[in-house]
Amino acid sequence: MNIYEVLERKDVRLKIKDIMEKFSMKELEGQGETDFGKEYGLFLYIDAIFKYLVIIEDSDYLDLYLSDIGILFDKMSTYNDIENGIYTLIAKFTAKKLDISDFKLITSRDKILRYIYNKYVVEGYFYYGFSSNYKDFIDINGIRKEGFIVDENIREINNIFMKYTGDAIYGKKSSITDSFILALYFSLIGPDFLEKLSKMKVFEDKKYNKDFYYTKNFDRLYNNIELYASENNLTDDEKTILINSFKTLWNKFEINNVYGTIALIKRKKLNKNDLKDIDEIINDKKIKLVEGIAMILEPRYISYDIDEDIKKDDIIYLDIPSYNRLTSNDIEVLEESKKIDNKNGYGNILILIGIALITLGIIISFIFTKGG
Repeated sequence: MNIYEVLERKDVRLKIKDIMEKFSMKELEGQGETDFGKEYGLFLYIDAIFKYLVIIEDSDYLDLYLSDIGILFDKMSTYNDIENGIYTLIAKFTAKKLDISDFKLITSRDKILRYIYNKYVVEGYFYYGFSSNYKDFIDINGIRKEGFIVDENIREINNIFMKYTGDAIYGKKSSITDSFILALYFSLIGPDFLEKLSKMKVFEDKKYNKDFYYTKNFDRLYNNIELYASENNLTDDEKTILINSFKTLWNKFEINNVYGTIALIKRKKLNKNDLKDIDEIINDKKIKLVEGIAMILEPRYISYDIDEDIKKDDIIYLDIPSYNRLTSNDIEVLEESKKIDNKNGYGNILILIGIALITLGIIISFIFTKGG
Protein backbone atom coordinates (compact mmCIF):
# COMPACT_ATOMS: atom_id res chain seq x y z
CA MET A 1 0.00 0.00 0.00
CA ASN A 2 1.18 3.49 -0.88
CA ILE A 3 0.65 6.33 1.62
CA TYR A 4 0.63 8.92 -1.16
CA GLU A 5 -2.33 7.18 -2.77
CA VAL A 6 -4.13 6.78 0.56
CA LEU A 7 -3.75 10.52 1.23
CA GLU A 8 -5.26 11.23 -2.18
CA ARG A 9 -8.43 9.24 -1.47
CA LYS A 10 -11.53 11.40 -1.53
CA ASP A 11 -12.68 10.29 1.94
CA VAL A 12 -9.24 11.00 3.39
CA ARG A 13 -9.05 14.42 1.74
CA LEU A 14 -12.47 15.30 3.14
CA LYS A 15 -11.43 14.19 6.62
CA ILE A 16 -8.25 16.31 6.39
CA LYS A 17 -10.44 19.30 5.49
CA ASP A 18 -12.61 18.65 8.56
CA ILE A 19 -9.59 18.23 10.81
CA MET A 20 -7.95 21.45 9.63
CA GLU A 21 -11.18 23.35 10.25
CA LYS A 22 -11.59 21.83 13.71
CA PHE A 23 -8.02 22.44 14.79
CA SER A 24 -8.03 25.98 13.40
CA MET A 25 -11.20 27.00 15.20
CA LYS A 26 -10.67 25.26 18.52
CA GLU A 27 -7.64 25.14 20.78
CA LEU A 28 -7.08 21.60 22.01
CA GLU A 29 -5.07 20.80 25.10
CA GLY A 30 -1.70 19.14 24.66
CA GLN A 31 1.99 19.60 23.91
CA GLY A 32 1.55 19.41 20.15
CA GLU A 33 -0.10 22.79 19.70
CA THR A 34 2.99 24.48 21.15
CA ASP A 35 5.34 22.66 18.79
CA PHE A 36 3.32 22.55 15.58
CA GLY A 37 0.32 24.87 15.90
CA LYS A 38 -2.92 24.10 14.07
CA GLU A 39 -1.07 21.71 11.73
CA TYR A 40 -0.63 19.25 14.59
CA GLY A 41 -4.00 17.68 13.87
CA LEU A 42 -2.96 17.05 10.27
CA PHE A 43 0.32 15.48 11.41
CA LEU A 44 -1.45 13.23 13.91
CA TYR A 45 -3.86 12.02 11.23
CA ILE A 46 -1.14 11.23 8.67
CA ASP A 47 0.92 9.57 11.39
CA ALA A 48 -2.03 7.36 12.31
CA ILE A 49 -2.40 6.26 8.68
CA PHE A 50 1.30 5.58 8.36
CA LYS A 51 1.29 3.51 11.54
CA TYR A 52 -1.37 1.29 10.03
CA LEU A 53 0.49 0.86 6.77
CA VAL A 54 3.73 -0.21 8.43
CA ILE A 55 2.41 -2.20 11.39
CA ILE A 56 -0.83 -3.78 10.17
CA GLU A 57 -0.06 -3.93 6.43
CA ASP A 58 -3.47 -5.35 5.53
CA SER A 59 -5.59 -3.69 2.85
CA ASP A 60 -8.66 -5.68 3.92
CA TYR A 61 -9.06 -3.63 7.10
CA LEU A 62 -7.96 -0.25 5.79
CA ASP A 63 -11.43 1.17 5.13
CA LEU A 64 -12.62 0.21 8.61
CA TYR A 65 -9.48 1.68 10.17
CA LEU A 66 -9.91 4.97 8.32
CA SER A 67 -13.52 5.10 9.45
CA ASP A 68 -12.54 4.51 13.09
CA ILE A 69 -9.77 7.12 12.89
CA GLY A 70 -12.22 9.62 11.44
CA ILE A 71 -14.68 9.09 14.28
CA LEU A 72 -11.83 9.33 16.79
CA PHE A 73 -10.84 12.78 15.51
CA ASP A 74 -14.48 13.88 15.54
CA LYS A 75 -15.22 12.73 19.09
CA MET A 76 -12.05 13.44 21.06
CA SER A 77 -11.41 16.93 22.44
CA THR A 78 -7.76 16.77 23.59
CA TYR A 79 -4.54 15.76 21.88
CA ASN A 80 -3.88 13.18 24.58
CA ASP A 81 -7.23 11.51 23.95
CA ILE A 82 -6.51 11.38 20.23
CA GLU A 83 -3.00 10.02 20.71
CA ASN A 84 -4.13 7.30 23.09
CA GLY A 85 -7.08 6.52 20.85
CA ILE A 86 -4.65 5.90 17.98
CA TYR A 87 -2.70 3.46 20.16
CA THR A 88 -5.94 1.70 21.00
CA LEU A 89 -6.82 1.35 17.33
CA ILE A 90 -3.36 -0.01 16.60
CA ALA A 91 -4.01 -2.62 19.32
CA LYS A 92 -7.41 -3.47 17.86
CA PHE A 93 -6.19 -3.95 14.30
CA THR A 94 -3.02 -5.75 15.33
CA ALA A 95 -5.30 -8.22 17.09
CA LYS A 96 -7.27 -8.64 13.87
CA LYS A 97 -4.03 -9.15 11.98
CA LEU A 98 -2.93 -11.84 14.44
CA ASP A 99 -6.42 -13.38 14.73
CA ILE A 100 -6.61 -12.65 18.45
CA SER A 101 -10.09 -12.39 19.94
CA ASP A 102 -9.57 -12.35 23.73
CA PHE A 103 -7.75 -9.25 24.93
CA LYS A 104 -8.02 -10.31 28.57
CA LEU A 105 -5.44 -13.03 28.16
CA ILE A 106 -1.90 -12.10 29.19
CA THR A 107 -0.59 -14.16 26.28
CA SER A 108 -2.64 -11.99 23.88
CA ARG A 109 -1.18 -8.80 25.37
CA ASP A 110 2.36 -10.14 25.13
CA LYS A 111 1.91 -11.37 21.57
CA ILE A 112 0.55 -7.99 20.39
CA LEU A 113 3.34 -6.03 22.09
CA ARG A 114 6.04 -8.32 20.71
CA TYR A 115 4.60 -8.07 17.19
CA ILE A 116 4.48 -4.25 17.26
CA TYR A 117 8.01 -4.13 18.69
CA ASN A 118 9.34 -6.33 15.90
CA LYS A 119 7.58 -4.31 13.19
CA TYR A 120 8.40 -0.86 14.55
CA VAL A 121 11.84 -1.27 16.09
CA VAL A 122 13.56 -4.48 14.99
CA GLU A 123 12.52 -4.09 11.34
CA GLY A 124 12.00 -0.34 11.62
CA TYR A 125 13.47 2.92 10.41
CA PHE A 126 14.86 6.31 11.28
CA TYR A 127 13.60 9.28 9.27
CA TYR A 128 15.01 12.32 7.51
CA GLY A 129 12.41 14.86 6.35
CA PHE A 130 13.22 17.20 3.48
CA SER A 131 11.49 18.94 0.58
CA SER A 132 11.49 17.26 -2.81
CA ASN A 133 13.85 19.78 -4.43
CA TYR A 134 16.75 18.11 -2.59
CA LYS A 135 15.98 14.61 -3.83
CA ASP A 136 18.40 14.77 -6.78
CA PHE A 137 21.17 15.96 -4.44
CA ILE A 138 20.52 13.11 -1.99
CA ASP A 139 20.27 10.63 -4.88
CA ILE A 140 23.87 11.51 -5.74
CA ASN A 141 25.42 12.28 -2.34
CA GLY A 142 23.26 10.43 0.15
CA ILE A 143 22.56 12.22 3.43
CA ARG A 144 25.74 14.14 4.13
CA LYS A 145 26.93 14.62 7.69
CA GLU A 146 27.85 18.18 6.75
CA GLY A 147 24.41 18.94 5.33
CA PHE A 148 23.66 20.66 2.04
CA ILE A 149 25.97 22.99 0.15
CA VAL A 150 25.57 26.61 1.28
CA ASP A 151 24.11 28.83 -1.43
CA GLU A 152 25.60 32.33 -1.78
CA ASN A 153 22.14 33.85 -1.29
CA ILE A 154 21.92 32.05 2.05
CA ARG A 155 25.23 33.61 3.06
CA GLU A 156 23.80 37.05 2.29
CA ILE A 157 20.73 36.34 4.41
CA ASN A 158 22.87 34.92 7.21
CA ASN A 159 24.99 38.06 7.40
CA ILE A 160 21.92 40.20 8.07
CA PHE A 161 20.15 37.87 10.51
CA MET A 162 23.41 37.31 12.39
CA LYS A 163 23.76 41.06 12.76
CA TYR A 164 20.25 41.71 14.07
CA THR A 165 19.09 38.39 15.53
CA GLY A 166 22.31 36.53 16.28
CA ASP A 167 21.42 33.31 14.48
CA ALA A 168 22.10 31.84 11.05
CA ILE A 169 19.63 30.04 8.77
CA TYR A 170 22.15 27.38 7.95
CA GLY A 171 23.53 24.60 10.14
CA LYS A 172 26.42 22.38 9.19
CA LYS A 173 25.25 19.09 10.71
CA SER A 174 22.56 16.71 9.48
CA SER A 175 20.40 14.95 12.04
CA ILE A 176 17.84 12.19 11.68
CA THR A 177 14.99 11.21 13.98
CA ASP A 178 12.89 8.23 14.99
CA SER A 179 9.86 10.54 15.09
CA PHE A 180 7.76 10.24 11.94
CA ILE A 181 5.77 13.34 12.88
CA LEU A 182 8.92 15.42 13.25
CA ALA A 183 10.22 14.20 9.88
CA LEU A 184 6.83 14.96 8.32
CA TYR A 185 6.97 18.49 9.75
CA PHE A 186 10.43 19.13 8.30
CA SER A 187 9.44 17.69 4.94
CA LEU A 188 6.52 20.11 4.61
CA ILE A 189 8.17 23.30 5.89
CA GLY A 190 11.39 22.82 3.84
CA PRO A 191 13.61 23.46 1.92
CA ASP A 192 16.48 23.36 4.39
CA PHE A 193 16.93 27.13 4.72
CA LEU A 194 13.23 27.57 5.59
CA GLU A 195 13.51 24.78 8.15
CA LYS A 196 16.47 26.54 9.76
CA LEU A 197 14.61 29.87 9.61
CA SER A 198 11.69 28.34 11.50
CA LYS A 199 14.06 27.05 14.20
CA MET A 200 15.49 30.55 14.61
CA LYS A 201 11.97 31.84 15.30
CA VAL A 202 12.73 35.14 13.61
CA PHE A 203 9.05 35.48 12.73
CA GLU A 204 7.75 33.91 15.94
CA ASP A 205 5.71 36.87 17.21
CA LYS A 206 1.97 36.63 16.51
CA LYS A 207 2.12 39.70 14.31
CA TYR A 208 4.06 37.65 11.72
CA ASN A 209 2.47 35.21 9.30
CA LYS A 210 3.99 31.73 9.62
CA ASP A 211 1.75 30.00 7.10
CA PHE A 212 4.26 30.71 4.33
CA TYR A 213 6.46 27.87 5.60
CA TYR A 214 3.74 25.46 4.49
CA THR A 215 1.93 27.30 1.70
CA LYS A 216 5.12 28.65 0.06
CA ASN A 217 3.36 31.99 -0.40
CA PHE A 218 6.17 34.45 -1.10
CA ASP A 219 3.95 37.50 -0.57
CA ARG A 220 3.50 36.47 3.07
CA LEU A 221 7.24 36.09 3.50
CA TYR A 222 7.70 39.50 1.82
CA ASN A 223 5.33 41.11 4.32
CA ASN A 224 7.21 39.45 7.20
CA ILE A 225 10.49 40.85 5.93
CA GLU A 226 8.98 44.32 5.66
CA LEU A 227 7.78 44.11 9.27
CA TYR A 228 11.08 42.65 10.47
CA ALA A 229 13.03 45.40 8.73
CA SER A 230 10.87 48.07 10.32
CA GLU A 231 11.07 46.63 13.84
CA ASN A 232 14.83 46.10 13.71
CA ASN A 233 15.72 49.32 11.85
CA LEU A 234 17.35 47.61 8.90
CA THR A 235 18.78 49.85 6.22
CA ASP A 236 17.03 49.99 2.87
CA ASP A 237 19.94 48.09 1.32
CA GLU A 238 19.71 45.30 3.92
CA LYS A 239 15.98 44.95 3.42
CA THR A 240 16.48 44.79 -0.36
CA ILE A 241 19.18 42.12 0.06
CA LEU A 242 16.84 39.98 2.19
CA ILE A 243 13.95 40.26 -0.26
CA ASN A 244 16.06 39.68 -3.38
CA SER A 245 18.01 36.79 -1.84
CA PHE A 246 14.87 34.98 -0.75
CA LYS A 247 13.28 35.64 -4.14
CA THR A 248 16.30 34.15 -5.91
CA LEU A 249 16.15 31.06 -3.69
CA TRP A 250 12.41 30.78 -4.31
CA ASN A 251 12.96 30.65 -8.07
CA LYS A 252 16.14 28.58 -8.02
CA PHE A 253 14.62 25.79 -5.94
CA GLU A 254 11.17 26.08 -7.58
CA ILE A 255 9.73 26.25 -4.10
CA ASN A 256 6.13 26.64 -5.26
CA ASN A 257 6.32 23.15 -6.81
CA VAL A 258 7.91 21.21 -3.93
CA TYR A 259 6.25 18.41 -1.98
CA GLY A 260 7.29 16.56 1.15
CA THR A 261 9.79 13.72 1.08
CA ILE A 262 10.92 11.49 3.93
CA ALA A 263 14.03 9.34 3.70
CA LEU A 264 13.71 6.04 5.53
CA ILE A 265 16.93 4.54 6.92
CA LYS A 266 16.93 1.05 8.41
CA ARG A 267 17.51 1.16 12.16
CA LYS A 268 19.62 -1.97 11.70
CA LYS A 269 22.10 0.03 9.59
CA LEU A 270 22.55 2.36 12.57
CA ASN A 271 22.66 -0.40 15.21
CA LYS A 272 19.56 1.16 16.78
CA ASN A 273 17.04 -1.61 16.15
CA ASP A 274 16.39 -2.70 19.71
CA LEU A 275 14.97 -1.23 22.91
CA LYS A 276 16.93 -2.17 26.00
CA ASP A 277 13.80 -2.02 28.14
CA ILE A 278 11.55 -4.11 25.89
CA ASP A 279 11.58 -7.18 28.14
CA GLU A 280 10.80 -4.97 31.12
CA ILE A 281 7.83 -3.46 29.25
CA ILE A 282 6.44 -6.83 28.17
CA ASN A 283 7.12 -8.70 31.42
CA ASP A 284 5.64 -6.03 33.70
CA LYS A 285 1.99 -7.11 33.67
CA LYS A 286 0.97 -3.92 35.47
CA ILE A 287 1.61 -2.10 32.20
CA LYS A 288 -1.63 -2.25 30.24
CA LEU A 289 -1.67 -3.14 26.55
CA VAL A 290 -2.23 0.37 25.18
CA GLU A 291 0.30 1.87 27.60
CA GLY A 292 2.85 -0.70 26.46
CA ILE A 293 2.22 0.18 22.82
CA ALA A 294 2.80 3.85 23.62
CA MET A 295 6.08 3.02 25.36
CA ILE A 296 7.29 1.07 22.31
CA LEU A 297 6.27 3.73 19.80
CA GLU A 298 7.43 6.79 21.74
CA PRO A 299 10.49 8.64 20.38
CA ARG A 300 13.86 7.72 21.79
CA TYR A 301 16.00 9.77 19.38
CA ILE A 302 14.26 13.08 18.63
CA SER A 303 17.42 14.47 17.02
CA TYR A 304 20.27 12.07 16.26
CA ASP A 305 23.40 13.55 14.66
CA ILE A 306 24.80 11.05 12.17
CA ASP A 307 28.42 9.99 12.63
CA GLU A 308 29.05 9.56 8.92
CA ASP A 309 27.31 10.10 5.59
CA ILE A 310 24.36 7.80 4.91
CA LYS A 311 24.82 6.17 1.51
CA LYS A 312 22.16 6.67 -1.14
CA ASP A 313 21.69 2.89 -1.46
CA ASP A 314 20.61 2.76 2.21
CA ILE A 315 17.74 5.23 1.65
CA ILE A 316 14.12 4.56 0.76
CA TYR A 317 11.99 7.55 -0.26
CA LEU A 318 8.50 8.20 1.00
CA ASP A 319 6.64 11.00 -0.80
CA ILE A 320 3.89 13.10 0.77
CA PRO A 321 1.54 15.42 -1.18
CA SER A 322 2.36 19.09 -0.72
CA TYR A 323 0.66 21.01 2.08
CA ASN A 324 -1.36 22.97 -0.47
CA ARG A 325 -2.51 19.73 -2.09
CA LEU A 326 -3.39 18.12 1.26
CA THR A 327 -5.46 21.11 2.37
CA SER A 328 -6.95 22.06 -1.00
CA ASN A 329 -10.71 22.53 -1.25
CA ASP A 330 -10.54 21.02 -4.74
CA ILE A 331 -11.07 17.45 -3.59
CA GLU A 332 -10.91 14.77 -6.24
CA VAL A 333 -9.46 11.30 -6.56
CA LEU A 334 -5.88 11.38 -7.80
CA GLU A 335 -5.61 10.67 -11.51
CA GLU A 336 -3.35 7.82 -12.53
CA SER A 337 -1.03 10.14 -14.41
CA LYS A 338 -0.42 12.32 -11.34
CA LYS A 339 0.69 9.61 -8.92
CA ILE A 340 4.20 9.81 -7.53
CA ASP A 341 6.03 6.51 -7.73
CA ASN A 342 7.37 5.68 -4.29
CA LYS A 343 10.19 3.21 -3.84
CA ASN A 344 9.21 0.08 -1.95
CA GLY A 345 9.33 -0.22 1.78
CA TYR A 346 7.73 1.38 4.76
CA GLY A 347 9.38 1.58 8.08
CA ASN A 348 7.89 1.55 11.44
CA ILE A 349 7.23 4.76 13.08
CA LEU A 350 7.04 6.49 16.22
CA ILE A 351 4.59 8.79 17.67
CA LEU A 352 4.81 12.34 18.63
CA ILE A 353 6.66 14.52 21.01
CA GLY A 354 5.59 15.06 24.60
CA ILE A 355 3.29 12.09 25.01
CA ALA A 356 1.20 12.07 28.17
CA LEU A 357 -0.71 8.92 29.06
CA ILE A 358 -4.18 9.28 30.55
CA THR A 359 -7.06 7.03 31.52
CA LEU A 360 -8.47 5.33 28.44
CA GLY A 361 -11.73 3.83 29.69
CA ILE A 362 -14.11 5.84 27.51
CA ILE A 363 -11.83 5.78 24.47
CA ILE A 364 -11.20 2.03 24.67
CA SER A 365 -14.89 1.31 25.15
CA PHE A 366 -15.72 3.37 22.06
CA ILE A 367 -13.00 2.02 19.81
CA PHE A 368 -13.13 -1.67 20.65
CA THR A 369 -16.89 -1.83 20.25
CA LYS A 370 -17.05 0.27 17.06
CA GLY A 371 -16.70 -1.54 13.77
CA GLY A 372 -16.63 -5.07 15.11
